[in-house]
Amino acid sequence: MPNTTVRAAAEGMPAANLNRRRLLMGLAAASTAAAAVTVAPAAHSAAVNENPELVRLGNELPAAEAEMLAAKAAKSAVIAEWSPRWPLAPDEIIEHGCEIERNLTGAGLHRDGRKDCLRVGTANDFRWWKESLERQLASKRIKSEARRTHLRKEIKKTQRKISIAERYAAETARIREASGYEQASERHCAATKALTSLIVAIMAQPETSMQGVMIKAQALATWKKADRVYRVLNVDGFDWGSQLAASVIRMASEASS
Repeated sequence: MPNTTVRAAAEGMPAANLNRRRLLMGLAAASTAAAAVTVAPAAHSAAVNENPELVRLGNELPAAEAEMLAAKAAKSAVIAEWSPRWPLAPDEIIEHGCEIERNLTGAGLHRDGRKDCLRVGTANDFRWWKESLERQLASKRIKSEARRTHLRKEIKKTQRKISIAERYAAETARIREASGYEQASERHCAATKALTSLIVAIMAQPETSMQGVMIKAQALATWKKADRVYRVLNVDGFDWGSQLAASVIRMASEASS
C-alpha cells in the first residue's frame, strides 16, 4: 500500500523530484528513532543501536566544548582588562628597521588604525650602535675635533636610548606577567587542541544510525566555535561536511528502500 501511494502521488512528477521526495521520506523515517536525542546518549543506554566508541566520544564533547569556551572567555577577559595598560614605545626608541612594536598578545601593534607597525629599537640594537660609535671615536683616522665631539654626543644620546629601551622592555614584561596572559593563552591553546583532537576522533568513527549522524553534526557545530586559526590548520576537517552529507543521504536511502 505505501508503495502504491507513493507511485500515485508521484504520477507526473520528474524523476529527480521523486528521488528527492523518497529521500526526504526515508530521512524522516530514519530520524524517528533519534528524534528525541538532542545530545549524545549515554554509552550504556540499551536504547542506543550505535557504534559504542562513537557514543563514548560524543559523551565527551560537552565537557571539552565547555572548557574551550571558558578558556577562550578567560583569555579575552585578560586582554580586555590589561590591553589599556600596555604602554606605547617611547618616541626616543622608535627607529627604522628594528623590531616591530607589539601589543600584550605579541601581535603587531597598529597605532591609530595604521596599516603598518612602527619599528622599535631594543637595548641590544642601541648597544651595537654605541659600540660602533665608540670604535669610530677610538680610530686615529678621525682628525677633526668637530667630528669627535659629534661622536661623543651621539654616544651619550645612544646610552640614553639604551636606558629607555631597557625600562620599556621591563615594563612590558611586568605587565605581561601580572596579567597572566601567557597562562590564559596556554590554557586556551590546550583546550582548543584537545577539542579538535576529540572532533577528529569522532569524525573518524563509522556511524550505524541517525544517532551517530547527530553526534557528528553536533561535533561539527562545536568545531565551528573554535578560533579560525585552529580550524584552518586542521586539514583533515576540510571534507567533514561532505562526509556528513554522504552519511545523511545513505541513511535516507536505506530507510526508503
